[in-house]
Amino acid sequence: MIQSFRSTEKGNCIKGMLIGCALVGVIVAMVMLGTYIYLKKHGAEFFSGLMGDFLNRALAQSTLSEEQQKAIQDQFDRVTEKFKAGEINEEHLTRFGDAFADGDLFHLMILEYVEEKWIPDSGLTEEQKANGVLEIQRTKRGLAEGTFTRDQIVYIQKALPMETDAYGNEQLVQEPTDKQLSDLIGDLKIVNDEAEIPEGEYRVDYANYVREMVDEILGEETAPIDITPAT
Repeated sequence: MIQSFRSTEKGNCIKGMLIGCALVGVIVAMVMLGTYIYLKKHGAEFFSGLMGDFLNRALAQSTLSEEQQKAIQDQFDRVTEKFKAGEINEEHLTRFGDAFADGDLFHLMILEYVEEKWIPDSGLTEEQKANGVLEIQRTKRGLAEGTFTRDQIVYIQKALPMETDAYGNEQLVQEPTDKQLSDLIGDLKIVNDEAEIPEGEYRVDYANYVREMVDEILGEETAPIDITPAT
């Protein structure tokens, strides 16, 4: 098992870390903790409308391909249209929001941002960057394929560099130092090795990931979406 964390004081609630990092990707705007709780308390129709607006803005600034973005939007529309038609209830919408806020997709999108934004913009050497991408893709594979234990997922959460905002809330750092990135890469390697995650390029097909998630929520089975995975 994992021996220890570098810091046990990092965020205890993974949702809270995105409060100050609102453009990470598809999931970010809709899982800011305060907003998410507010929407759940103020009715399903309002909940679906605001989530849709957040999703549109987040998708527009994500690193996903246009095909992936459209496919994800279609899945969201699939849920909201069924709600408006009275085919599903508020519980389904809540489960949809919970799946984004608490599921592995949430962690995958954070790592996507680290890989696509943090590492390329860092001052790490080319070798360090290559190793970083390797470990991030191993971690994404483990999350997407359900390989990690719950303790290992918590370890991944706590490995992410955090900072405290003006209100005392912990959040994902805006501009990580090279030391923080190096530490993160090292921590991911530890958990990847422990879980015996294979090396090799790995890309998450987010459109089908979300499709399968929606299928489970709605109790349906739809055909795979035939588009190129996100790059």
